[in-house]
Amino acid sequence: MSTGTASSPSRATTAGVSIVRNLSLGLTRYPGLTITSVFFLALLGALHLRGIPWGSSLSEFLARYVAISAQSMAYAVLLCGIGMPKQTVLPFRKRYQHSLPRLMVLILLAGLCFVLFPILAACVFLLLAIFILEVYERGIPFRWLLQPLLPGFYLFIGLICVFGYNAVLVTERSADYSHVLARLDSSLLFGHSVSELAHRFAAAAPSGVTNLLMVSYFALFAQVGATLLLLSFATGRSEAMRFVSGILLAYFFTMTIWAFFPTFDPHFSCVTHADARFPRMVMDGQFALREQLRSRQHHLPVPLSTEYYVSFPCMHMAQPLIALWFLRKWRRIVWFLIPIDLLIVAATVLFEWHYAVDLIGAVIVAAAAIAVTERFAKPLNHRSEGSTAFVPQAPATAARVY
Repeated sequence: MSTGTASSPSRATTAGVSIVRNLSLGLTRYPGLTITSVFFLALLGALHLRGIPWGSSLSEFLARYVAISAQSMAYAVLLCGIGMPKQTVLPFRKRYQHSLPRLMVLILLAGLCFVLFPILAACVFLLLAIFILEVYERGIPFRWLLQPLLPGFYLFIGLICVFGYNAVLVTERSADYSHVLARLDSSLLFGHSVSELAHRFAAAAPSGVTNLLMVSYFALFAQVGATLLLLSFATGRSEAMRFVSGILLAYFFTMTIWAFFPTFDPHFSCVTHADARFPRMVMDGQFALREQLRSRQHHLPVPLSTEYYVSFPCMHMAQPLIALWFLRKWRRIVWFLIPIDLLIVAATVLFEWHYAVDLIGAVIVAAAAIAVTERFAKPLNHRSEGSTAFVPQAPATAARVY
């Protein structure tokens, strides 16, 4: 008993030292992570100076991040099945075809998911269950599953910086140049406006179409997470870190533009927005964002939340473009995602989230973020060990580091 008691603190100390050492190595190896960490530390002071409390922000961020991570894992399993069927779907099918007990358990599990949960949630839980079963069946080492932790942490603190600095800038800047975007849109849309077209669409489109657009719009976050996971497992942690760098660079470019040229989504200035027949989830999100903006502009001590007010450029288009660039090794996945991304882009305009000209700005920002990432990111690629991984290595012809 005494020996075990004495060794426990030693193990805990060793584990703590290992975590600190790995984090230090990560900060040294990935400059983008170091810079983002500095921004995060500076954010603490900026929020204090502007009187923006944290409240339970970090725990709420973490809870949402975990929920989106679960969706991302299910999305990644789906993408693996589409992009690499020989390494994923065929072994899975053979295993269950030749084992009736396994097949019965899977059928019962699927039935239970669809009885207990709505269809989308049931699909997520079922895909997660399949992933867990495959990890067990293939004997995948635990350390392989830790591949996405550092890129995930990088993305987590980066997004907190985005929300935090956006909240700080809103309290500092009262200007609004959205009317400039509206005039540019009038030229692009032959005299029409986004709000006009969006309201017409919502009034005429079947609820199934608007719901499809809504699901596609909010599924972007799971797509970004799925790309991070797929890159981490299939090509290595370094490639996933480069992907996160590209996403955060696009956000930082956008925030810099917004600091000098603040613009807000069309629904902020639409006087008839309350009459729009958008899905309830969209309307609730937009009204909550408008109330949050009023609170920020009146310097009320409202805790930080997942708030994002930037209209130009459109990050809901920039992020899919960056994801497609990093997934270009898998053509089937790219062709599968393109129609989904087109729905996302359509939803950004047809739900009054963005002006049409924001989409043009998104292409420029995405191209700039990709160019900087490709030019300056370190060409390191630490592949996950073990050939039994559920997500296989990228094809040999496309596995080189860029």
